[in-house]
Amino acid sequence: MPSAADQHKVRENQERKQKSEHAIKQLERHIHKAPDGTLELRVNDAQSAGVDPVLFDELKRSLDETNRRLKSGELRPEDVGLTTPTTP
Repeated sequence: MPSAADQHKVRENQERKQKSEHAIKQLERHIHKAPDGTLELRVNDAQSAGVDPVLFDELKRSLDETNRRLKSGELRPEDVGLTTPTTP
C-alpha cells in the first residue's frame, strides 16, 4: 500500500493535471491562426482567460516556441492544430 506521502504526491499531480487541462481548454478558445500561419493568442492575461497565471505563462511560452518553429520552417501551418486531441 502506498505511503501517505506517496498518496499526497499522486493527489497533487492529479490536481496539477486537471488545472493544466482546464487552462489549455480555456486558452484554446482564444487561439486563432494568423494569415501567415502563426498562432495568435487573443487574450491579454491569465485573469481575462480565467486560468492560473503560472499556467498561462507556461502555455504562452509554448505558443511562442510553436510560432518560432513555424517561422523558421521547422513546422508547417498544417502541422499545428488549434485544439488538443481528447483521450478516452
